[in-house]
Amino acid sequence: MESDRKGSFEEKFNQHWDESHDTEIERGVSEKIYQAISNELDFSKNRRSKTSFKKRFQWLKYAAVLVILVSISTYYFVANSEPTNSESQVNEMRMVASNEESRLLVLEDDSSVELHANSELTFPTTFGDSLREVFLTGSASFSVVADKERPFIVNQDELITEVLGTTFTINDDSASSIVKIDLYSGEIAIYDRKETFRKLLLPGDSFLFDKIKKREMIKDNQESVKPLIVKVGDIISNKISITFVNVKIRDAYQKIEEQTGLKIDCAGLGTEGDIFLSLEYEDETVEKILKDLNSFGNYSYYLQDNTVVISR
Repeated sequence: MESDRKGSFEEKFNQHWDESHDTEIERGVSEKIYQAISNELDFSKNRRSKTSFKKRFQWLKYAAVLVILVSISTYYFVANSEPTNSESQVNEMRMVASNEESRLLVLEDDSSVELHANSELTFPTTFGDSLREVFLTGSASFSVVADKERPFIVNQDELITEVLGTTFTINDDSASSIVKIDLYSGEIAIYDRKETFRKLLLPGDSFLFDKIKKREMIKDNQESVKPLIVKVGDIISNKISITFVNVKIRDAYQKIEEQTGLKIDCAGLGTEGDIFLSLEYEDETVEKILKDLNSFGNYSYYLQDNTVVISR
């Protein structure tokens, strides 16, 4: 039975061999190829030799070419589906340290940072499309350019300060392990990495954080800490958006005070302070707005004792 099946297989093989006959292969080569296959399949040695095996070689050649083409296509697809270097490259981080004196930095988005003495700031050379994030060790004053699409995040150990655009100071007292945050304009949200608390600060507010206990300090302790002096120069250079609709000039100054935390002495205003006006500003410096208001009454201003004084 086994011999019949073997013979039938051998007949079919010989039939296909005859059909693929091609005289382009030399007879001696053809016989060697056929004999090698016959021995492998245990055919009887007296079977006739065949004259061609070329078509089988041709099919193998076509298959090899197909495999190469598929490999090249796959490589091209994978290579082009991956992001370009500019898309996948992580922004380079830069670390700047100050020594005994403070140091002023201007970030890629034009936000400015006054790095206090013996402090460090690590930040990307280029901010991403959805976030502006920096890492602070020590103390610094920030004047952040408004950008509603990209919050500005300051990381300092466990404490995180999140802003859209504002002026504030983070003071890290290494002796007492207390971090104090003072807000001069805008709004900021403060929370820890585990978000066990979340605090919203408005202009004029301060926040104290105990780094050892990792929690907000109670009110009694806050009152015992000497407040930081607000730097008027930082505030008037900050950009704000504000609208005055049919208000007196003196009331416009008051509205700036409420929004920025800036102290403005209007005692020198005369009857011109009662002039009504309507103005609208979008992302404009406080200094420019003050100059515009002063122009209505032919006033000027100067800085004294951390206060803006309006005068003739």
